Amino acid sequence: MKTIITKLQNENLINEDVGFTLLESFGNKQDLIINWAKKNMGKKVPKKYIPSVRQFALSLHFFSVRSYEYVRQQFNTILPHQRTLSKWYANVNANPGFTQESLKSITLKVKNSTNPVYCALMMDEMAIRQHLQYDSCTGTYYGRVDLGNGMTNDSLDIAKECFVLMVVSVTENWKLPIGYFLVSNLNSSQKSELIKHALTLLQPTGITIISLTFDGCATNLTTAKLLGCDFNINTYSTSFVFDNNEIVTFVDPAHMIKLVRNAFREKKQFMDEEDNMIDFEYILKLFYLQEKEGCHLANKLRKEHIFFCKQKIKVKLASQLLSQSVADALRFCMDNLKMDEFSEAGATIKFIEMFNIAFDILNSRSIHCIGYKKALCRENVNVISIFKDKFTNYIKGLKVKEIDGFVPVLDSKRKTGFIGFIGGLHSVLKLYDNLVDSGKLEHLKLYNSSQDNIELFFITVRASGGHNNNPTAQQFRAVYRKLVIRVNDVQSFNTCNCIPLEDIDILHYSSTDPIKVLNNNSIGISSGTVIDEVNVQNINSLIMDHDYIGNNSEHSSSQFAKEIIIYIAGFVVYKLTNSLKCEECKLGLVAVEKDCFLNSLITLKNRGGEKGGLMYPSEDVISICFKTEHFLKSYNYKQKAINRLEIQSKVLAHYLFSSTIFKSLITYSQETRSPLSDHCTLLIKSIATTYINLKINYIVKKHNETPSLRQWYNKLTLF
Repeated sequence: MKTIITKLQNENLINEDVGFTLLESFGNKQDLIINWAKKNMGKKVPKKYIPSVRQFALSLHFFSVRSYEYVRQQFNTILPHQRTLSKWYANVNANPGFTQESLKSITLKVKNSTNPVYCALMMDEMAIRQHLQYDSCTGTYYGRVDLGNGMTNDSLDIAKECFVLMVVSVTENWKLPIGYFLVSNLNSSQKSELIKHALTLLQPTGITIISLTFDGCATNLTTAKLLGCDFNINTYSTSFVFDNNEIVTFVDPAHMIKLVRNAFREKKQFMDEEDNMIDFEYILKLFYLQEKEGCHLANKLRKEHIFFCKQKIKVKLASQLLSQSVADALRFCMDNLKMDEFSEAGATIKFIEMFNIAFDILNSRSIHCIGYKKALCRENVNVISIFKDKFTNYIKGLKVKEIDGFVPVLDSKRKTGFIGFIGGLHSVLKLYDNLVDSGKLEHLKLYNSSQDNIELFFITVRASGGHNNNPTAQQFRAVYRKLVIRVNDVQSFNTCNCIPLEDIDILHYSSTDPIKVLNNNSIGISSGTVIDEVNVQNINSLIMDHDYIGNNSEHSSSQFAKEIIIYIAGFVVYKLTNSLKCEECKLGLVAVEKDCFLNSLITLKNRGGEKGGLMYPSEDVISICFKTEHFLKSYNYKQKAINRLEIQSKVLAHYLFSSTIFKSLITYSQETRSPLSDHCTLLIKSIATTYINLKINYIVKKHNETPSLRQWYNKLTLF
């Protein structure tokens, strides 16, 4: 089976995650192997397929039809024919309305759980193709508005959207759609009735619904009001009671951060309660400064973050704009570099930090995180409560610039995003009182209450159509049926709501890596020692989170650029200390005295001490990085490839006869007869190589970041 799955991966029929899932499913259940052995020996094979075989067959067929046929042939047709799978699918009623199979599956899940199951209910619409189809076998039309009530009339409108309701467990790792409805224009009254009906059907299953999540469109807010919520800032109430159970509401924070970003970009100026100006112009100045200098102050601010009109849907562009890294960059320019153009950016920095913290609280994923990203628990509830009051008062005093002057943002037309954040923080504390403080749960991961889960479900639906990512009503029904069957066994398939992080390898080392030579020639370390690469993933994550390299600058290094090179030198030290085995070399990389870094970007990111985890480079490392950057600027590497060997040679030649570089390694240099194994020489080469690789990989990445016109037209067509 491992051989077959490997061949499927090599032929790009399945990916690595699918292969792992199939192998786990296959290996844990031996029935497939037993049946295969029986058939090969001519013995009788049971006609009935046991649940484990059904599960494996449906899963493999869902991932790839071609893979299923291949595996079926390799295993002597012990897997059922595709016509049999169609009969199994036909037993699931996937018509519009509430799906009884999903409700039964949830009931079984609760019965098999030792602890109470708490879930979040979420709703959202997915755009579909307006297309009418006729099934001659059943005499049924597909494509008209259908709320699952059996009404079929030629006068009904063609459906534009699918309104989907989904249940997501907040204590376990599973999710399940419980129904969908084909709609054209669903009003708030209809939505509220559907939600009440869903809550009524979910009661017999045994789960407890603790929250309702939706995006910020007007009908959803009105729906919440009809259920019993009140979004008036003076009489705020974000919860409603259904059958003696209090349910809080969340306006999805991912949508809210985009609304705040859009308002900030369009209106450009806000004013806080102390009449300090909050200006988008400071972000523009930071962007232009970084592009001019060719360096970035450990933030992801790029062109697409400023000119996002064709990419408004991307949440990361909004969250990265209103992030702590951008606030730190502005503060560094204002306080450390004393730049006149940023002298009054304090109010803008506070504005960005407030929304960054609010977004982190509403997206907590783990109890092991630190700060505001930690899951809701007894340890951080007081901090969140204080911030909630501070944030609410801040928004109440916030004013936005309109044609007639500055007006309170809560009285403007752009108030939805700001109200959504206030409501989310209120709901967080309400959940703490109901679940954590009462002892029902030890902590609560708020990310499970976000709409990301249902959005990922929509992505799966669109991806199931291959090149057709705009399904008709009949195609949506077919995919929905497969997905419900596949996720029915929530214990085996519990990874569908996990988000894979993209870890891009940036720094690679060949067999002639000077680090390996250093390790092989270190005292007390054998030549067969393998370099520990446990921290590679963390290093790559650090590169993704702290982006600081930019395009080549034709200007000489300013104080702005020098501070960033020192920051990069700190990362070079972090990388090398996780790879080198020689303790003396490690000590030579790290600064002994840190007082000279009090005004540096590293200290700012470390929050004044060691809390940020960044390392302080020694003067020798900083000097080598400066010299490497100097030689790099002599190349027009935007137009031609960089000769890394030549740059390394120039750096080595500069320090070859220097008696001041790495004085602590003089003993090693005297003991070593061969210059090819000299620790000082190899360490200089390692530092230069790491710096050059980082620069080259970023330039290649930057070169490939071109706006996709096809993606723009695709979004325009779908939405």
